Amino acid sequence: MPQKVAQGFTYEEIKISPEFQQSGFKIETIDKSISLTIPQVNKEHEGLYYCGKFNHEKVAVKLSDGALLTVTDDIDVKVSVFQSSVSDSVPAGASVTLQCSVLSESRAAELQVLWFRAAPPQSHPQIIYTHHNSSHQYP
Repeated sequence: MPQKVAQGFTYEEIKISPEFQQSGFKIETIDKSISLTIPQVNKEHEGLYYCGKFNHEKVAVKLSDGALLTVTDDIDVKVSVFQSSVSDSVPAGASVTLQCSVLSESRAAELQVLWFRAAPPQSHPQIIYTHHNSSHQYP
């Protein structure tokens, strides 16, 4: 069951949920972007993180594709993952670019960037794997 980390309105203060207040999670709003910072990451922070918006008129929630956070046992390596999202529907035939930036203190050769895509009617997500300047799609 997903846990709500924070909530608020885009142009107002975003509040961390009570169960995460002691964790040190930080929310920052810059322009129309809202970022979540998790200090001193550990294995308990692993999971799929989503950003979403709630439409009060339609009583509906729209979630981003999510950002997968995995934590290695090497506490000396600092890795940041930034994911852009598509805010609205994209018409058929249009192009869309999804960006994921991985910043690390370790050598780039040691990192793998994985994109996951879950699409009905498949029961398992497809994996899109990007390494260096090439990309491959695995069914």
